[in-house]
Amino acid sequence: MEQKTPQNPNAVKEQKYEDKLVRILSKDIEGRSTIYHGLTKIKGISWSISNAICNALGFDKRRKIGSLTSEEVQKISDFMKNQKIPAYL
Repeated sequence: MEQKTPQNPNAVKEQKYEDKLVRILSKDIEGRSTIYHGLTKIKGISWSISNAICNALGFDKRRKIGSLTSEEVQKISDFMKNQKIPAYL
């Protein structure tokens, strides 16, 4: 039997994040959204605050939120509880 391989190797990675939900500050966010977009689903976080969080914590805004480790999710939660965003952001 011939095994079929996906034409797009990234398709396997994308499928993995689609089923995952990430819970940040009591809000479930779909794993296939980017960090930049997903953080705006949390009440009180606008696009500019989401951008500031990504810059302050050093996350790539285009990275899928489903790919975050539990330590990185905790890092975002802790940052939001004690916001120390520089004035220039």
